[in-house]
Amino acid sequence: PTVPKAEVDVNNVGPRKYNYTERFVRKKFDNEALLPKCHYRSKKILYDHHGHVIYERQPTKEMVPNLDFVNKHKLHWRSHPADWFNAFFPMNRKRQDNPNTFCIADLTSWLNLKAILSNAGPLGSSYPSFTPFSIRETMQHIGIYILNGLAPSPQVEMKFSSMQQDPINGNDFVHNIFGSAGVHCHKEFKCFFACQDPCLHNPCHKNTLL
Repeated sequence: PTVPKAEVDVNNVGPRKYNYTERFVRKKFDNEALLPKCHYRSKKILYDHHGHVIYERQPTKEMVPNLDFVNKHKLHWRSHPADWFNAFFPMNRKRQDNPNTFCIADLTSWLNLKAILSNAGPLGSSYPSFTPFSIRETMQHIGIYILNGLAPSPQVEMKFSSMQQDPINGNDFVHNIFGSAGVHCHKEFKCFFACQDPCLHNPCHKNTLL
């Protein structure tokens, strides 16, 4: 809700808030997608002579799996979780992909750029032991949060301990990969991680909803 300017000045409640004149109406979802072909009477799913489901493009008003995406990345119900991760978070952008396609390489570039702008490194004033992250290292540190989501710990840093050091929250697999310097390296990752180019200018809050 909007806070009147007089109320802001009297009660000192903080910066004044603004309403937006624009109204956003979400259009009704109506699209086409590849769906299993069904018999027009029995509604049973049809199969070809090889025993594979027959798909055809049909109109739909509900969210359904994007089979074009699944087939593009060769995914199926027995795919390893890492295969799904690589489909949504590819390490590098392929030549035929859109230039704006998301990839871990962009996150790594923005992370290292933010560290340079923060004057990190041997000649800087913060984190003198900082060295640029590689794409693989960035992917590993993101994987720590996925692991913590599956097996939560009070602190993410606890995952870097061995099972001998911390039988409850420790993880030997993580400890063997990151070593004894894993906690410090992850602190650097948290400090400089960026989801967008740090060189972009912040938009004016009066003209945008961001």
